[in-house]
Amino acid sequence: MVIWMIPDWAKNLLVKLAIGTVILFALLNSMGTAGASDIEVSPSHRDVSLTFGQSADNTASVSFTITNNENSTVSGNMGISPTPPPHITLTGPSSFTCGANLTTTVQFTIVALPSPSGEDETYTFTIDIGGKPVTVTVTITYHAKIEVSPVSIDFGRVPRTYNPTETVTISEVYGYKTVDIRSRISGNSWLTATLTDDAVKKGSPVTVTFQLTPGYPDHNDYSWTFFLSTITSHTTISPNSVYIKAYILMPAKLGRLYDEELDITFDKPKGTVSKYERDIDVRVRNEGDETMQVSSSVSESPGGGISIEIIDSHKKDVTGKSSKNIELRVVAPYNAPEGTYRGKLHIYAEDKDGN
Repeated sequence: MVIWMIPDWAKNLLVKLAIGTVILFALLNSMGTAGASDIEVSPSHRDVSLTFGQSADNTASVSFTITNNENSTVSGNMGISPTPPPHITLTGPSSFTCGANLTTTVQFTIVALPSPSGEDETYTFTIDIGGKPVTVTVTITYHAKIEVSPVSIDFGRVPRTYNPTETVTISEVYGYKTVDIRSRISGNSWLTATLTDDAVKKGSPVTVTFQLTPGYPDHNDYSWTFFLSTITSHTTISPNSVYIKAYILMPAKLGRLYDEELDITFDKPKGTVSKYERDIDVRVRNEGDETMQVSSSVSESPGGGISIEIIDSHKKDVTGKSSKNIELRVVAPYNAPEGTYRGKLHIYAEDKDGN
């Protein structure tokens, strides 16, 4: 019989190896694949809002908490469905591990690029976390901004026979979508607006041409307001109106004529003068804006040998909102009887076109 003697240091090594094998076996048997009943995931839903406007707020992150209620470590896979469209990415880990009776957090990142359509969008994605489905709803909003220049128009002084035009430019600033525009004018029908298009997008501004076709004015100052609106969502218009004014020239109009009085006093010895002459002015006023032409004639003599002469019988131009005098000379013979005499002067007034 052969007896093998094992040294003490070898015995200790064998014992340590045996213990290590038991521990390793225990560890391998304490980690399992997560099932739906092994974990809890919260919250069950996340909402994400992304916007494109003056600046792009196009990135967001969401996180979910995994709770392991088991006495052993669990692991699992994660997947996303459906596949996001090309302009959206939803990224995160493909698996997780959570220790016994512990929690862990998984995070996902959403990044969006502008959609070619510029239409507001909503997508819902399902993330499977170890058999537990959670959802993420992504809402993407596209903003637009309309600018109008200039914000006011002054046609200035406009004769009735003129048809002046002025223009305004409507532009979109952000460039994410096309904006449908609507317009209207408050005021009378003398002003019309013609748009080159009823939709505006960045790089393709719309021109508005205003044409003024005056009618017969009864005053000078006229104004209109051009209003802009849109049915396109999330759009601001600044400003949303254009103020337009014009000073319409009124036609020539003869103002009221007043009677004039003249006293002639015979203050020379009888026979020393053959007649007495005195001058008098009749004021003629043009209450319109267009030039008025005036002529005159004596339609009734005073009688008694007294005559009325028009010193300058040529037509006179009276500009708008001004007046001129018609100079008359009254001649009375030295032997005219004392008394009161009346004569009449006829005033003819017309515009430059003879109306």
